[in-house]
Amino acid sequence: MSLSPSVLLKPRETIENYNKQFESTIENLNAETLFKKVIGLDTQKRIITSAIYSKDPVHIILIGPPGNGKTLFLECIQDAFSQHSQWIDSTTSSGIGMVERIIEKVKRLRFLLVDELEKFNMNDRTTLLRLLSSGKLNRDLKEVSVELTNLKIWFIATCNNIDKIQKQQPEFLDRCLVIKIPELDDETFLYVAGKRLQREQGIHSEDIAKYIASRVFHDLGQETNMRKCIRLARMSYARAIETREDDTITKDIVDEVVIDIKNTMHTFD
Repeated sequence: MSLSPSVLLKPRETIENYNKQFESTIENLNAETLFKKVIGLDTQKRIITSAIYSKDPVHIILIGPPGNGKTLFLECIQDAFSQHSQWIDSTTSSGIGMVERIIEKVKRLRFLLVDELEKFNMNDRTTLLRLLSSGKLNRDLKEVSVELTNLKIWFIATCNNIDKIQKQQPEFLDRCLVIKIPELDDETFLYVAGKRLQREQGIHSEDIAKYIASRVFHDLGQETNMRKCIRLARMSYARAIETREDDTITKDIVDEVVIDIKNTMHTFD
């Protein structure tokens, strides 16, 4: 069986409408408005925005430790250009399924957003590499054959382990601009985490938001890891609902949850 591009793609007038929508969207965005969810990292914002606005594709890989905000950049792009972007990750997209997700939007697709590139298998990464290096998308899997050419797509990925990519498929580093998202220092982490917890998790008290970030850093692994902050905030909120007449998170509740986590958490050597 062959997936015919002519069946899957939209008529020319529809494609022209998508292009007009994209131009209209991009006219009203700059680095600050596009990445308003990202706190700080102004240089990275400007570089990524320049790549997005470029006439021809500029491919990017964002690198850095887990939980430091790389994926948030992809989320901002997805939010701003939902009609012109496709999100893929190794847990939901692989093999022919990955190719089908790209084909879904191929004629209006501008941004292919790839989360945790290193977790894709070699075959899928080879498919992605061929796409960004030659504009070709082809994959033979069982009874399905797909081949598209002359695709003009911006490839923007996150990667927690760039050494693995460099060792196994160094061509990615030749084709992509590799941008480092640095690990935050202690003081900056407490500030950024507090702001994000207030904005994303509905914690109204700045003091409590910073306290949650502080407990994560000092008591749950000495890490500037935003994911752990979000996890602790959600569990503290649930504990507040369970034990109080209202849903107000207090420092005592945060402390209780931290103690429970520490008493049950497995540590790895």
